[in-house]
Amino acid sequence: MLDLWRESGEWWEMAPEVWVWRVQGENQGVYELARHPAPDQWWIDRIYD
Repeated sequence: MLDLWRESGEWWEMAPEVWVWRVQGENQGVYELARHPAPDQWWIDRIYD
């Protein structure tokens, strides 16, 4: 893991807080994985090469 942070959503839209992990893959690519709390979902938010 390279970094971890949380992003608050737009308060006026009642958006949930999102946790983001920046990781490095075996291919040396860097990815940001986001975890959204409701429903419990994960997705790739950004890809850096």
